[in-house]
Amino acid sequence: MIQKDDIIDLQPKYEKTFEKYEDFLTSLTNSEALHYEKVSTSDLEESTADNMPILNNPKLTNYYQSFLSEQVTDQEYIINLYFGTNSGAMYLHNIPEADVDLTTYNAKETDWYNKAVLSSENVIWTDPYIDPASEKPTITLAKAILNESGAILGVAAIDFDMYLLAKNMRQDVLITMIVTMAVSILVGLVIVILFVRLMNYNISVIKSELIKLANGDLSGDKISVKGKDEFKQLADAMNQMKDNLYAMINKVMMATGKVMQQSSSLNQSSDQVKEGSEQIAATMEELSSGSESQANHASDLAIAMEEYSKKVKLVAESGSQVADESQNVVNLSQGGTR
Repeated sequence: MIQKDDIIDLQPKYEKTFEKYEDFLTSLTNSEALHYEKVSTSDLEESTADNMPILNNPKLTNYYQSFLSEQVTDQEYIINLYFGTNSGAMYLHNIPEADVDLTTYNAKETDWYNKAVLSSENVIWTDPYIDPASEKPTITLAKAILNESGAILGVAAIDFDMYLLAKNMRQDVLITMIVTMAVSILVGLVIVILFVRLMNYNISVIKSELIKLANGDLSGDKISVKGKDEFKQLADAMNQMKDNLYAMINKVMMATGKVMQQSSSLNQSSDQVKEGSEQIAATMEELSSGSESQANHASDLAIAMEEYSKKVKLVAESGSQVADESQNVVNLSQGGTR
C-alpha cells in the first residue's frame, strides 16, 4: 500500500488534505469535550452495544458515540473517530456490528496509542493497513489528549480512508488526463486552423501570381509567403521564373528591334536598287532609241555611199574613157606629126 509521503510526492495538493485533518484532530484534543473524567454520567443513558470493550463506561460509550458523530459531519475521509483513555477504554463514533467483538480491546496496548504518547505534542501517522471492520486501506492519525497540567488523559485518533483518497486520486488523474487531452485537442485545432489559414494565404498568393503570369503580366514586386517550408521554395522558384521570363522577353525585344532596324535598312536598299533599275531601264530605252536613230543614219549613209560609189565608178569609167580618148588624141597627134 502507498505511504502518506508517497501520496504527497505524487499529488502535492493532498498535503493540504492531510494538514486539514491534523488541524481538526488537534482542535478536538484541545477541547475539554474529551476530558471524560469531567463528564457527568448521572443523567446519561447506557449503550446497548455488548461488543464494546469491557473497560468502557457504557454511559460514556453512548454519550461519545453521539458527540463524535456530530464532529465527523462533512469529513469525507473519516472512517472512524475515536479516543482511548489512560485506563484502556475506547469510545468511538461508529460502533461496529455485533459480530465485531471488541470486548477484550485495550487502547493502551495499540501501536497508535503508544506512538502518540511518545510524541504527545505532535500528530503521528501510522503505516497504511487494512481496517478489519471496513476492510478498506486505512491509515491512522493520532494525538495525545492533555489536561491543564499537561498530563496525558488519553489519545484521540482518526481512521483515515485511504481507499477513498486513492479513488479521488484516480479521478484527479482521470480529470487531469481529460483536461490535458481537451487542451491538447484545442491546441491542436488552433494549430491546424492557423496552419490551414497560413496554407490558404500562401496558396492564394501563389495562385494570384500564376494568373498574372498566365495573362502575360510580369509587373509587380516579387511574391512573398509566410513560413520557410515548401511554399517558400515554390515562391522563390516562381520569382526566379518571373525574372528569367522578363530577361528572356527583353532579349527577344532587343533582337526584334535589331531585326526591324535591319529590315528598314533592307527596304531602303531595295528602294535604292529599284530606283537604279528604273534609271538603267530609262538609259537602256534611251540607248535603244539612239541605236535606232543611228541605224537609220547608217542606212542613209550606206545609200549615199552606194550612190557615191556609183558616181565614183561612173567618174572612173568616164575618166577611163577620157584617158582612152586622150590616148587616141595622143596617138592621132603623133600620127599627124609623121
